[in-house]
Amino acid sequence: MVRRRDFLKLAVGGSLAFGAGKAVDNTVMGYDKNLVSQNLEAVVDEEFGVPDERTTAVEADDAPAEATEDLSAVESGDYAFEFHDFDSFFDRADHAGVETRPRTVDALRGDFGEVPVETVRDFSGSDPRHPHDFLVSLRDVFAERTAYDTPRYVAGAVTDNILRRRLSLRPYLEEDVSYDALISRGQSQERDTPRLFCFEYHYRAAEGLHSVPAYEQDVPVLAATVRDHRHKHVYTGVATVVRDASSETSLRVPMTFVDYKYTTLRHDLRLTRIGDGLNAYNSWHRADAVEWSRRT
Repeated sequence: MVRRRDFLKLAVGGSLAFGAGKAVDNTVMGYDKNLVSQNLEAVVDEEFGVPDERTTAVEADDAPAEATEDLSAVESGDYAFEFHDFDSFFDRADHAGVETRPRTVDALRGDFGEVPVETVRDFSGSDPRHPHDFLVSLRDVFAERTAYDTPRYVAGAVTDNILRRRLSLRPYLEEDVSYDALISRGQSQERDTPRLFCFEYHYRAAEGLHSVPAYEQDVPVLAATVRDHRHKHVYTGVATVVRDASSETSLRVPMTFVDYKYTTLRHDLRLTRIGDGLNAYNSWHRADAVEWSRRT
């Protein structure tokens, strides 16, 4: 019996070749506006602030003094973003004279859902208390155990460009790719490789980073959803908060960006020219919106 997913793979015809071609095309078209050249601070700052569900805790009498001071500065706009490539971001938090602000980061975290840290560790083989190593480990595990969902990408292209959105094919190709499901399928005898879409890679990264309190991380971080409307792409922003007495604006929000779509495609297609590894702070990515919590 042909499964519905297999049938749709055939129905869209040449999906792997076409989808891979479209994915490669998306790395070279439409990036005259990109993270390096655009007014990035205006985009990331638009929704930045204390989430509504955290406001009461921050205003409580026993709220940490660090968070109270910093969030007052956030409220008044007395802070500044700065942007780094992946490795430089973590170096920034370790810079001499810089003080990390884990309680502030914790208060600024949005809701990306709750996944037990044990589950995250089981899948990734890494501890999210060490965000640098965790994000790198995710890159390797995603590449080895999953594949980019090219058939679903093609189904979306067919829906938009041929069916003119009168019928959406993507829902027929969706499947459970939660952490629990990925672990279960990895233990299955069927060896059915899970396929993830860009936003699913992103949410697994965000869930993992937020699975432990920021004050338990060696570099306290909060995650963000970065949306590229031009390419219908989603990837991950990673930020921290520091105090730097040497800066005119002492409260700083360093930020970097990671993208698992291209690291996985590099593995799937054996093409080393796709993307820039895990680092997404480059001219191959753009941001049209940044959200600091999960949207349904």
